[in-house]
Amino acid sequence: MILVTILLGYFYYLFTQESLLDSQKQVSVMFAKSYANSIWPSHAGFIQEAASLTRKELQSSEEIRDIHRDMRMLLRGTNTLNITIFDVNGIVAYSTNEKKIGDLQQDTRYLGALSGETLSTLMFHDLYKSNHNELEKRYVVTSYMPIRILDAAPVEGVMAIDLDITSLKNEMHFQKIRAISWLILIMSLVYLLVWIFTKRADRLLREQQLQREKDLEDMRHLAYHDPLTGFLNRSSFAEHTTEAVHRAKRVGWTTAIMFLDLDRFKLINDSLGHDTGDQLLRLTAERIRGALRESDILFRMGGDEFTAILEDVNIPERTVEVAHRILDVIAKPIKLQGEEFTISASIGIAAYPRDGESADDLVKCADTAMYHAKELGGNCFSFFSVEMNKRVEDSLKMETALNRAVANAEFFLQYQPRVCAQTQRVIGAEALLRWRHPEWGVVLPSRFIPQLEESGLIVPVGAWVIREACRQNKAWQDMGLSPINISVNLSSRQFRSESLISTVCLALTESQLAPCYFEMELTESLLVDNTENAIALMHSLKSLGIALSIDDFGTGYSSLSYLKRFPIDCLKIDRSFVTDLANRTKDAAIVEAISTLAHNLGIGLVAEGVENINQVRLLQKYGCTELQGYFYSQPVNADQLPEMIACLGESKIAVRVV
Repeated sequence: MILVTILLGYFYYLFTQESLLDSQKQVSVMFAKSYANSIWPSHAGFIQEAASLTRKELQSSEEIRDIHRDMRMLLRGTNTLNITIFDVNGIVAYSTNEKKIGDLQQDTRYLGALSGETLSTLMFHDLYKSNHNELEKRYVVTSYMPIRILDAAPVEGVMAIDLDITSLKNEMHFQKIRAISWLILIMSLVYLLVWIFTKRADRLLREQQLQREKDLEDMRHLAYHDPLTGFLNRSSFAEHTTEAVHRAKRVGWTTAIMFLDLDRFKLINDSLGHDTGDQLLRLTAERIRGALRESDILFRMGGDEFTAILEDVNIPERTVEVAHRILDVIAKPIKLQGEEFTISASIGIAAYPRDGESADDLVKCADTAMYHAKELGGNCFSFFSVEMNKRVEDSLKMETALNRAVANAEFFLQYQPRVCAQTQRVIGAEALLRWRHPEWGVVLPSRFIPQLEESGLIVPVGAWVIREACRQNKAWQDMGLSPINISVNLSSRQFRSESLISTVCLALTESQLAPCYFEMELTESLLVDNTENAIALMHSLKSLGIALSIDDFGTGYSSLSYLKRFPIDCLKIDRSFVTDLANRTKDAAIVEAISTLAHNLGIGLVAEGVENINQVRLLQKYGCTELQGYFYSQPVNADQLPEMIACLGESKIAVRVV
C-alpha cells in the first residue's frame, strides 16, 4: 500500500509538473506574439542592426529605454523575471538585465528557437539574479521562442522569457506531501484518503485549468489588440480582412479598406516627447472610431498608421462621406501640454471587387492610394487607380535596376566645358552623371536622379562621382592638359551625409589632385533648410581648399542675407534666364542685376544654357565671367574632352564675340 501511495504521488507530480510547464510555455508564446505584433515593428530595425553596434553602444542606446518603456506596459501584472531578445546572429540586443546586452549566445535552445521551435525548461535556482535584486530558492520556467509577425513568416529574432512559478510549484509540492503523509499515516482509511486525494487533485487541476484559460485569454487579447489604444492590431487586421472579403463574395456587397497615416506626426513626437505622442495617438484613435459607422472596424497597424474595414458600402458615395468625417475630426485642435495643436491625415481607399478580389490585393492597393494622398500634400483621401499601381511598379523596377547599376558599375561621367567669357578658352568642366543600362541604353538623368535621391543610393553614387571626377582631372593634367577646374553637383542627401567631408578628403588624397582644381555646386534649397549647419559645413569644405558655387541661382529661395554669410566662390545663373535673354527684357534685367551683385561681392558668375552667339555677346556685356552650354559643346566623354578643348582653343569664336 505504501508503494502504491508513493507511485500515485510520483505520477501525480509528473502530471502536474508537465501541465504547469505546458501552461507557462503557452503563456510565453502568447506574450511573444503580442510583442511581435505590438512592439516589434517599432524596434525591429534596431534589433536587426545590433550586430553592427558595439556592446557599449548597445547598452547606451536611446532605443533601449524605448523598449524598456514598451516592455513595462506589456509586463504589467505578470510574473516575468527577465526578458532577453536576440538578433539572428545570437547577439543580446535587449535584456531587462542590462549587463547581458551585447553578449553572444548560440546554444541549442537559441538555435532551436531560431529554426522556429519553442523550447521551455523548468529549473530550480538556489539564488536567482534578476534585473533588480537577488531571489532565493526560485522555480523558473525559461522559454526560448522565435519572434515573427505571423506563424508562416520568417524568424526575425529570438526571445527568452524567465517566468517565476515558485508559488505554484510550492503549492503543488505542499499538496503532494500532505496527500502522501495522510495516506501513509492512516492506512485504515486508505480508500477514503484516495477519494479525498482525488477530489483535491481534481480541484487543483480545475483551478490550474481556469488560471491557464484566463492567462491564455489575457495573452490572446494582447496578441490581437494594440496595448496603447486598445483597438485591434495588425495581426487581427489580416484575419478580419480575409473574413470581410469572403463575406463580400458570399453576400455580393462592396467592402472598402482604408489606410490612414497621420501627416507630420514625427515632428510632434520628436518635439514634445513620446509620452505626448502616445497621448495624441490615443485621442486620435478615439476620434477616428467616432467618425466611423458602428459596423466598421478600426485597427492600429503601428506607429501613426491606422486601417479600417467598411463593409456593405456604396462606392464612392458612402466611403467619401466616412473619409470626410475622419479628416474633419482629426483636423480639430487637440490640447497637449497646455497648448493647442492641429494635425491632418492622408487616407488611401481600395474597394472589393473593383480594385482586387483578394485581401492581399486590397491591402496593397489601399497602401498605394494612401501614399498617393501624401504626394498630393496630405489632409486628403485618394481612391486607388491602375495608374497608381503602374507608377509604383515602375518605381520598384527602377530602384531594382539602380541597385544593379551600382553593383555592375553601369554609371559613367560626361563633361561639359566651362569657357572664360572674355578669352573664350576652356577653364573648367562640369562632371555630369550618366547611366548606361544593358537593355534600356543611356537613361536620361531626369528619369533616374530623383529615384537615386529617394532611395538613398545618391550618397554612394555621389561619392563615386566625386572620386571619379578628381581622378579624371588629375589624369588629364598628367597627360599634359593645362589644369582646369572640375565641378560636381551635390544633392541634398549628400550635403546632409556625415561622410561628406571624409569623402572629399579621400578623393583628393587618392587622386593627388590639388584642391584648387575641384569645385562643388550646391542648390539654394539645401542651403536654406538649416542655415547654421549649412554655414558650418561649407566652412569645413572651404578649409579643404576647394571652391563652392550656388547652382541654378534665382530659381529657388534666393536671399541676399545668406549670400554675404556663405563662403561661396561663384553663382551659376539658371538656364531659364538665358534662353530668351535677347527677347525678354525682364530676363536681361535679372541677369544684369545678378551680375552686378556677384561683381560687388567679388565672386564669379557662370551662365548656363548658352546656345547662340547673341546670348554670348549679351552675357559678356552684362559681365558674366564664365559661359557653359551647347553653343560651345554638348557633354562629352572623358577621352573626348582634350580634343574638344583643343578645338575650342583654335576656333575663332573669341574673335567674333569680343
